[in-house]
Amino acid sequence: MLKKVNRCTALILMTLFVTGIAMSSAQVHVELKKHEKEHDRLQRKSHELESETHRLEIRSAGLSEELSSLESLEALSSLDALEGLDVLETLDDESGIFHTSLIIHTDDDDPQDESAKAYQKAYNLILDEKWAEALTSLESFLKAYPRSSYRDDALFWQCYAKEKSGQSPEDSFECYNNFLKRYSGSKWADDAKHNLIRIGQQLAKAGKTEYKAIVQSMEKSNDEELSLAALYALENIGDERALETTMELYDKTKNENIRGKIVYILGEFEYPQVVTKLYDIALNDPSTGVQKKAVYALECIETEQAITSLKKIIESNTDSEVRKAALYALGNTDFPGIIPFLRNVAINETNTTLAKAATYALGDIDSPEASEALSGVLKEAKSTEAQKAAIHSLADREDATSLATLRTIALSESNPQLAKTAVYAIGDYEDDAALEVLREVLESSPHIETKKAAVYAIGDLDRNVKAKELLYNAAISHPDETIAKTAVYALEDWLDDKETDVLLDIMNKTKYSSVKKAALYEIADEGKAAVQILDRLLQQEKDAEVRKSAVYVLEDTDSDEAVPILVRVINNDSDMDVRKAAIRTLGEIGTPAAREALMTILTKSEKE
Repeated sequence: MLKKVNRCTALILMTLFVTGIAMSSAQVHVELKKHEKEHDRLQRKSHELESETHRLEIRSAGLSEELSSLESLEALSSLDALEGLDVLETLDDESGIFHTSLIIHTDDDDPQDESAKAYQKAYNLILDEKWAEALTSLESFLKAYPRSSYRDDALFWQCYAKEKSGQSPEDSFECYNNFLKRYSGSKWADDAKHNLIRIGQQLAKAGKTEYKAIVQSMEKSNDEELSLAALYALENIGDERALETTMELYDKTKNENIRGKIVYILGEFEYPQVVTKLYDIALNDPSTGVQKKAVYALECIETEQAITSLKKIIESNTDSEVRKAALYALGNTDFPGIIPFLRNVAINETNTTLAKAATYALGDIDSPEASEALSGVLKEAKSTEAQKAAIHSLADREDATSLATLRTIALSESNPQLAKTAVYAIGDYEDDAALEVLREVLESSPHIETKKAAVYAIGDLDRNVKAKELLYNAAISHPDETIAKTAVYALEDWLDDKETDVLLDIMNKTKYSSVKKAALYEIADEGKAAVQILDRLLQQEKDAEVRKSAVYVLEDTDSDEAVPILVRVINNDSDMDVRKAAIRTLGEIGTPAAREALMTILTKSEKE
């Protein structure tokens, strides 16, 4: 029998050395182990991503509203009084008209700042009308200080100096045009635009018609902005005639940005016809962004007419993003009848995005009626995604009533997706009451996937000692083998490097080979420290499949200390498959010590 075994050993060795098999059984087992653990990790993280998606969707709605408020404030703000102004007056040689520019100095200006000094030097040359020298100085400044706060100033004066030094009108036009593209918000933008229009008109008169369209576009933009500034002033004064003028300007302007600002101005007028106009804009403006601005303006009006308009927008066939904005806007109001309306949309809307938005809007309403409506969405909604949104919205309330509702879903819901979502939401409570519900789910749920979700949720609880004990007990005694194995993987994040005794204890007490292997794989992650543990296990373990797994994970220790252990297994283990696994593992380790051990075994086999 010994000679027969040795011939088998020699055959395996010859296969390794002669045929050069690339993928051994050991590698297969190791790769399967890695994939199994990675699959488990991904499942554990999936619920975190789902919960985070819910939070991001809620936050996205809030940010949209905050952004609209900020844009509104910007649109309606007036210029504060400016202090520390220097006035630069330049005479246009052709028109004989003085142009006045303001040089603004702030408290942040540091007289010792090198870039400030360099800019002032170049600017003084502009004041002295030394155009060629100014161009040289400005060019040097721009190269030396590419991040200076004076960069836009220098670029504007560079264009101005080019024009005054007699460079071609085309070059000056291009210079101003590039400046406006890069620094449209600069304090020099108006001056640059004025000069651009003036030069463009000259070029157009000279027969270069390609400049005519640009000039006309600039002039129209100027007219619209001036009209808008006048409207701000009239609205602040409270002139009722400004409302008609504002609506007329909206109707005739093609500039999306200007239309958006007009919408905010309209929202400041307290007249019934404003709501009608904003409703029309929300439905028919060609820009989704302007439509949404009209929705936010309606939200701020806070009248029954405005609420009715928001409801009509939701029920319309306009862009779903506009309807979603109207849903969130409606959820931010406290008018009677809002909750039943949102509940109806959440339950019956076939557009999943809108059904979810209605559910999240209900979640933003802090009242018992809203909680009851969310429970209704859970029971009746046509969209599973809306039902999930209701679960997350209930969980965000973090009260006993919501926890009880989630418990019922986790234990009784026939749809496994909803049951799992409820379990993960319960885990977000992170308190003893939630842990008790998770324990109940682990013991009583009729669905294996729901039980696994409970294990993952327990594993994610923040260093709760009771949670650790619950996972340990599930690993050693849960009647379902899959759940017991999952509990071992969930324990991984709880155990530090010195707690391998917990894993060994699980191996000794469990009746399932797969659970033993799972614990074994966790031990293997300890690297060289795992070698002694695996050595003892190979001598004491009665299950041949577990011993074979222990042999395979020795490869992951990356230690020559594993070599004599594997040699002993090859010589003494009672199971042929375990012995062959040890030979293959030596081949995979591949160190000089491993190769020498293989050659010794081969030589011994040939002699016998």
